[in-house]
Amino acid sequence: MKVDTHIHSLYSDGIYTIEEILEMLLKRHVEVFSITDHDTVDGIKEVKRIGYTPMTFVSGIEFTCKEMQFNSIKKAFSIHLLGYGFDEDNAQLLQALKKRKENVENAYDTLCRHLSMLNYPIKKEEIPISCGNVLQLRDVTAHVKQKYPMVSEDILTMIEHASSVFDNINISVEDAIQLIHNAGGKAIWAHPFCVYKQFVKTNITEEEVVAILELLKNTGLDGMEAYYHAFSKERQNWLYALAKKNNMIYTAGSDFHGSKGRDFMGIEL
Repeated sequence: MKVDTHIHSLYSDGIYTIEEILEMLLKRHVEVFSITDHDTVDGIKEVKRIGYTPMTFVSGIEFTCKEMQFNSIKKAFSIHLLGYGFDEDNAQLLQALKKRKENVENAYDTLCRHLSMLNYPIKKEEIPISCGNVLQLRDVTAHVKQKYPMVSEDILTMIEHASSVFDNINISVEDAIQLIHNAGGKAIWAHPFCVYKQFVKTNITEEEVVAILELLKNTGLDGMEAYYHAFSKERQNWLYALAKKNNMIYTAGSDFHGSKGRDFMGIEL
């Protein structure tokens, strides 16, 4: 049986439309799938509008969670949280996502105004987006460097430090789990060996995964993404065993984005 419950579309940082993704899923004989765009449920609605027969579709989302302090390992990280099987029309969920989106837009507007005041005028709508339809700080940095080749390191550092502003906008792990549960869904820890610091991916150890899982379980986490395509078979099996040991749900996903190196789709179970 082939499944894929971790797929991104043009509604976030993927490069393909929902219609194109549905065609790929059928061609690759995927039987069960989810669209898990970052911090939006718009793709879910389009899947249902287009139709997905004969496949089974599970509603999905990936929250880019606010960094939190894990005292047991004395580190702070952002984890990504997948939600499945929830009501995408839940008013509380939609309001939280809408507020986050508006705050992100306002933060980028403020950053652009600040750069303009420092004699590096840029317009948000002119910044090329590197991944799908999600503007990222690295896009701002690349645009400033391209437009102002002699830009000072102080300016680049200022842009980098703006990551704390955007992190504060993100929904916390606790609130994301609550939103998913209130909408009738299950909360799953995405790619557990990969966490984020200032929006940069970093890897953690098995010991750190176990320590973080204990805290997340107490917060209401329902499961883990054990069969994550980028992980080795050994790590996948280790995560599966850990999920089973803790009586948790386990899921399988490719983290498909469509771009080079992230174009694999479908996990054989």
